[in-house]
Amino acid sequence: YIANLVGPEYVGLGFDFAYEDEEDYDYYGYDPRYIPRPPWIWPQGITGYADAKNISSALKSSGFNQEEIIGILGENFLKVFEKIWGK
Repeated sequence: YIANLVGPEYVGLGFDFAYEDEEDYDYYGYDPRYIPRPPWIWPQGITGYADAKNISSALKSSGFNQEEIIGILGENFLKVFEKIWGK
């Protein structure tokens, strides 16, 4: 959706997975305005770090080309970091 809205060069995926339960949610003081209460639901085929390998093929089957996929998987973040911090 976001790639169609603004372009794939402005999309990046964060690979942070949270395994906390409701008790951890309260302990760490998550703010429900920004992070909903567990249980958290992940996209089909992505249940943790080991499944990250499935993302490339899913992006390809969704019509993204290799350059766009590389950007979405991290290169777009590097471009932002370089623009902010320089080389």
